[in-house]
Amino acid sequence: MTETKTATFTIETVHDRRTGIVTMTLAGELLGTAIDELVHETDALVGAPGLILDMTRVPYLSLAAMKFLMRLVRQVQGAGGDLKLVGVNPYTLNLMELTGTLPLFNRHETVAAARAELEASAT
Repeated sequence: MTETKTATFTIETVHDRRTGIVTMTLAGELLGTAIDELVHETDALVGAPGLILDMTRVPYLSLAAMKFLMRLVRQVQGAGGDLKLVGVNPYTLNLMELTGTLPLFNRHETVAAARAELEASAT
């Protein structure tokens, strides 16, 4: 497990060696330097068979963060993996709907549900 912190944003990363699934738990507003940190952290994870972003504790994200998420889902899928978003708040769901990006993202209420779907698709 690794943890990255900025002044108001944290990223906790857990790699499951058995399945190759990576879970990133995000906390804080996703903007500015937090996006830069997330880009840095995810660049090395694009080849993972499954990437889960737990956004339960992300109260706000900027349009730049939405662009990052759109790029990330394309990169992960392009490398043969799958990206799951967990705990997306109503504000972010509304932003995704308004920008027409909602269909790009596979969303779950819990990390366990996202993990179960990834594990089922791997068998």
